[in-house]
Amino acid sequence: MKWVLRKSNGTDNPHAVELKMKPEFDPLVAAIYTIDHELFPEFITVISQSENWGFSDANFRFFDVMDPEERAAVRGFEGRAMRPSEIFISEAQSGTVLVEQVEFHQLVQEYAQAMLLYMPQRNGVDYPWTIEMLKALAILRTRLEGQ
Repeated sequence: MKWVLRKSNGTDNPHAVELKMKPEFDPLVAAIYTIDHELFPEFITVISQSENWGFSDANFRFFDVMDPEERAAVRGFEGRAMRPSEIFISEAQSGTVLVEQVEFHQLVQEYAQAMLLYMPQRNGVDYPWTIEMLKALAILRTRLEGQ
């Protein structure tokens, strides 16, 4: 899984970060874009602990916290069984995708770092949000180092 992050010049992107990936990862990109920037520190903290995150039209589901029926449903979407090392991501308009947790965590870490860089340039962010993002990234970094 490869990605490119750069500053978004458009005002339609809520995070001031453009995420480019192959089309099969559109559900992942769309799901990340649906997260309000104010909630991003909480999102990072939750997924760092391999806990499910879901809201409105997007969901991030971890194998270990899915029940057998949910895991069986993944086969219907993806055409194969979900592996314990994967996360199931769904977004209402874009569909579903399975990605390796390690790569997903790396992407989220880089994306959040880009948010910290580019969002203040566009519209400014408050200091408490920045501190919460840095704390959440420290938790995620610890997770990545343990994998």
